[in-house]
Amino acid sequence: MPFNTLTFHFVTEDGYPPSVHIPLHVLRGIFLNMVADADPALAAATHDVDDIPPYATRLHVVGENIYLVVNLFSKQLNDAVKNFILQRDDAHFSIGQVDVMLVKISLNRVEPGKFLDDARPVSKFRLQFKSATYFKQRGAIVLYPQPDLLVHNLAHVWNELVPDFDHIDEDAIAAWAKLAVRITSYKLQTISTRLGDSGRTLTGFTGWARFKIESQCSNENDEYYAKTLDRLFLFAEHANIGGSRTTGFGAVKYDREQIAEGRHDSSVSNSESRVG
Repeated sequence: MPFNTLTFHFVTEDGYPPSVHIPLHVLRGIFLNMVADADPALAAATHDVDDIPPYATRLHVVGENIYLVVNLFSKQLNDAVKNFILQRDDAHFSIGQVDVMLVKISLNRVEPGKFLDDARPVSKFRLQFKSATYFKQRGAIVLYPQPDLLVHNLAHVWNELVPDFDHIDEDAIAAWAKLAVRITSYKLQTISTRLGDSGRTLTGFTGWARFKIESQCSNENDEYYAKTLDRLFLFAEHANIGGSRTTGFGAVKYDREQIAEGRHDSSVSNSESRVG
């Protein structure tokens, strides 16, 4: 089943860039309010999901333009948001403390099977962590893109959100990544985000890291795992990674830098079809 990427394009009412910071946690509130307008029970159920909520959000601010990107992995949520759009006749919104007007909505349907078709046995790649990212391990917060944690998280998100497409053994691929994938360089910093008036804060890291697969895909399992990594990181540009995906955390950009020699060309660019 395809999933949808909805982009809501807002502009500030005064025509100037926002004068205050827009906290990421308001993204979930805006989205759930949209759903609640059309289906209050669905909004409540979505808010209370314990494991992997079937949506992810991202925020981009360019001058006076504010883009809220929502990836929807549920037909019910798709229908609720569609009904909200059709029923609402007021283009005025508030995003945090910023008054905005909705000027455009764009829709992109994404076929999960395309990630499998496009996957290649990557051997070097770069991840840009565009918004605060964190992982959990045995109840502790991890502020570093540890390969096995990163891959295990993404495999779990894939299995939950697109269960009809090639189930991944989460523990097996994480164990492989722990041995085969290493970070070769990085530039990371931590940032903290306050969540509303509760006083609670979440800390994550942003920046970039380069990775290398030590194995050269010399056997069938290595090639499968390298291709699966490529698939998962293509998917991550829609689903986000780590904790608090629904509040805009874990937004990443993925770049292949090299694929395994002997099977394909030694270097490749994957700049096409990228999420902003």
